[in-house]
Amino acid sequence: MSRLLFVTTFLACMYGCGGDAGVELAASDALSAVADQMQQIVDEYHRDVTRCDDTREDATVAAFVARVQAAGNDPDALQADVKEFQAALRRIRDDRQTAWQRRSAAMGNVAVLREVAGGLQKLALESLSLRDEVRRYIDRWIENQRRAQAGSAVVANRPRGDTQ
Repeated sequence: MSRLLFVTTFLACMYGCGGDAGVELAASDALSAVADQMQQIVDEYHRDVTRCDDTREDATVAAFVARVQAAGNDPDALQADVKEFQAALRRIRDDRQTAWQRRSAAMGNVAVLREVAGGLQKLALESLSLRDEVRRYIDRWIENQRRAQAGSAVVANRPRGDTQ
C-alpha cells in the first residue's frame, strides 16, 4: 500500500507538477510536518487511553475488594464476584489491545507519510540534478554554436585567396 502511494505521488509530481523541485521540497516539508503532528497526537491519545485504563483497573479492583468484604463467608456470592472481576479485567485487556491496534494502524499511516515525504525529497534532489545537467548541456551546445558561427564568420570575412 505504501509503495503504491509513493509511486502514485511520484508520478503525480513528475508529470502533474512538472517535476518542479521547489514544489516537491515544499510538499516534502509539509508531509513531514503533518507526520510529526500526527505522531504527537497519536502518542498523546495513547497516553490518555492508558491513564484511563489504569483508572478503570483501579476502580475494578476496589469494587472487587468491596464486594468480597460485603459477601463475607458466602461462597456463592464470592464465586459470582470472582467471575465478574475476571470479566471486567478481560474487557479492560481487550480495550487495551484494541487501542494498541488503532495506535499501530495510525503509526503505519505516519510511516507512509514519512516515506512519501522522503520520496518527494529525493525526487526534488534528482530533479535539481537533472535540471543542472540539462542546463550544462544547453550551455555547451550554445557555446559550440557560437564558436561555429564565429568560425564561419572569420572564414567569410577573409579576403579571397588568403589561405591562412
